Amino acid sequence: EGDHHRAETFTCAMDDLLRLTYDDAREMFAKDPNTKWAAYIAGTLLVLATEKRAKFDKRDVTIYVGSDVPEGKGVSSSAAVEVAAMYALAVLSNVQFVGDEGGRELAMLCQLCENRVAGAPCGVMDQMTSSLGRENHLLALLCRPAEVTGHVQVPRGMKIVGIDSGVRHSNDGGSDYGAVRCAAFMCRAVINKAWPELGIKHLTDLEPHWFEAQLVNGGVPGFTTGTDFLASHPGGHGDDVTAIDPVKTYATGACGGHPVREHRRVTLVRDWLMGCTETSPMDTPVLSQVGAFMYQSHRSYGDCGLGSHGTDRLVDLCE
Repeated sequence: EGDHHRAETFTCAMDDLLRLTYDDAREMFAKDPNTKWAAYIAGTLLVLATEKRAKFDKRDVTIYVGSDVPEGKGVSSSAAVEVAAMYALAVLSNVQFVGDEGGRELAMLCQLCENRVAGAPCGVMDQMTSSLGRENHLLALLCRPAEVTGHVQVPRGMKIVGIDSGVRHSNDGGSDYGAVRCAAFMCRAVINKAWPELGIKHLTDLEPHWFEAQLVNGGVPGFTTGTDFLASHPGGHGDDVTAIDPVKTYATGACGGHPVREHRRVTLVRDWLMGCTETSPMDTPVLSQVGAFMYQSHRSYGDCGLGSHGTDRLVDLCE
């Protein structure tokens, strides 16, 4: 169940598609909202041909898509279809992906497709999980930019349940996600200008207590307008996927702080989970702390501007 106005099929000449740049392809797919979804599938063909020099002996390819992954529910439906489509096309064109299992390169090329062809400024987490995830395991992933640190088995006695809030989710260029990503990069740029000796490549390099102190004393601004940032940082914010809107006010403190705190929370939970065994499941106090971290994560995500009344209500009922 998705967009009732969406066309069920998309057709284009392969030669015409493969002649396009990523910018031209994004513009082509964006012209018709009814077939914009095809960017996530046909776009993988363009990326394979461009980045991996994929060749297709037959000049026509038909892809049938069937899935039970719900759309617009925040469970990575776009990443799932990208990974499936690109993997199938890679097999068809005898393209091999480098690295262990090839899953990392596959995921990063799918992210490239979503960023450059579909126009969604997403990270790589969803594609990595779709490509390298294992049943009954959590994927320990360090997005610097995409390093798997392990597959963590869900301990005995723990269940993970997803509840549909009824709120449609989207990471496309028109969603708030792009502004949040932009604000996080702006925050990093502010820190690197004020403390160049730190040489911060990723916000997760920072210790939470250091960030909180700078946020309190004004070293890291809670909010920044696009105009003010561009005036003090003429070199930009260092992200080629998002653009700064001069008239917009960005929550640089919340958006920059989220990955700093989240990295700490996730690292602790990963270590706790990895300490569990079949005969030694996670004890109740630790489970309670994991739950507390998840509540903190939800509120932090909402402070960035990505929450909703529906999800807030569900969390309140659970809490």
